[in-house]
Amino acid sequence: MGGEASIRNLVGRLGGRTRVRPAAVVGFIVTLVTGWAGAAAGAAPYPTLSTTAKYAVLADYETGAVLYEKSGDAPMFPSSMTKIMTAYLLEEQLQDGRVKLEDRFTVSQNAWKRGGPGTDGSTMHLKPGGSPSIEELFRGIVVTSGNDAAIAVAEGLSQSVEQFVTLMNNKATDLGLMGTRFANATGYPTQDHYTTARDLAVLAWHVIHDYPQYYRYFGETEFTYNQQAQKNRNPLLFVSESGADGLKTGHTEKAGYGLVASALRDGRRLILVVNGLATKQALSIESQKILNWGFREFDNITVVEAGQVIDFVPVWLGNVARVGLTVSRPIKVTVPRNSRDEISSVIRYHAPYRAPMAAGAEVANLTLRLPGGQEFTYPVVTASPVDSANFLSRLWQQTWYRMVEFIKMPEPGKLSSERKSP
Repeated sequence: MGGEASIRNLVGRLGGRTRVRPAAVVGFIVTLVTGWAGAAAGAAPYPTLSTTAKYAVLADYETGAVLYEKSGDAPMFPSSMTKIMTAYLLEEQLQDGRVKLEDRFTVSQNAWKRGGPGTDGSTMHLKPGGSPSIEELFRGIVVTSGNDAAIAVAEGLSQSVEQFVTLMNNKATDLGLMGTRFANATGYPTQDHYTTARDLAVLAWHVIHDYPQYYRYFGETEFTYNQQAQKNRNPLLFVSESGADGLKTGHTEKAGYGLVASALRDGRRLILVVNGLATKQALSIESQKILNWGFREFDNITVVEAGQVIDFVPVWLGNVARVGLTVSRPIKVTVPRNSRDEISSVIRYHAPYRAPMAAGAEVANLTLRLPGGQEFTYPVVTASPVDSANFLSRLWQQTWYRMVEFIKMPEPGKLSSERKSP
């Protein structure tokens, strides 16, 4: 799970000696990671939560930390949450310029028959032969959850639903959704149509991150088409203090009630996936409870700023005796509030390194251990370039190292944990 942090110390190893440094600190965006293992002995009590949802994942958008999960990798029917992928593929083609929001697709008999008003699913109330704009169809998918809109888009982009499903599965593979397989564009439950809560959270992240210009449509509370006004089924959009601003619900008798939601409070965004709830009321209550818990119990902290020097390593045959270590991008972590003193870190490197060295050469690794027991490793690079020493200085250093039976160390970026420093 996630939370707040500061590093107690940065530890560097050189020549078998351990050096403890005052708190320096680290931040980095990671992909969705496994949930927290629980607090270590003697640590502050770790935040706990329970839910009646059969499946759940709560993740921090910026760090990727999973704050809570319940059966996060178990296969489940996504119902209309499937349409998030349908919408994502439409966004991709809009971004690439292959279609425009003002373009129009013709509604087929198939879209009307399988997703129109006479069916038992949600519908945009399209008419066969009609030509709604792509923007209207987009709204019909993400606001009213219209099955007819999803089929019309699938056919409009790929000639057939079957071809579109191939695109869906290819994109799922591209995004790393390894527990997901699609059989249709609407979410109709079949045995070969499934996903996981974690995969839906990853997909939601991509929707928000990859095409932010279209994300606002997911947060619209109502859409009127063909004189039919329909409200968004996402209950969190109607709770002002929730901070929720979009994504998608899903429901079938087989899967129960589900929701993929994102909420932004005080500049911090969380992504929530729940599924398998028994009623609409339970969906609303459990979703609010989990989000409130995540915002209340956890926070993000930057542990190390990009360019911040966190340690030094010795250099051989250089114009300076040592070079600073840093990270190329900020490292940010999510940890429980009031637990920053429980973060520990270790820098591992093998030195000295031979000059010349360019700035940004990867020469070490920084491992953070968070309060819940998770460990993350980040690359550490040189903070500045190092030129070769002049002839007399090189001669002196080579003579000195021969005297102490110096064993040549690897070049920058060629770390070897099996080779020990002199």
